[in-house]
Amino acid sequence: LISEDGKKTFIQHVVVPSQKEIESLILGRKKALLFEKYVGSSSG
Repeated sequence: LISEDGKKTFIQHVVVPSQKEIESLILGRKKALLFEKYVGSSSG
């Protein structure tokens, strides 16, 4: 999106998460899944 004065609006920037944010989110989700699997299987 480009505003009338020609600058790109950084609303788009705020809405779209950065690559690192996405990576950490995916990592966190994977860790949570692994943890659940491990704890679930070990506790029986």
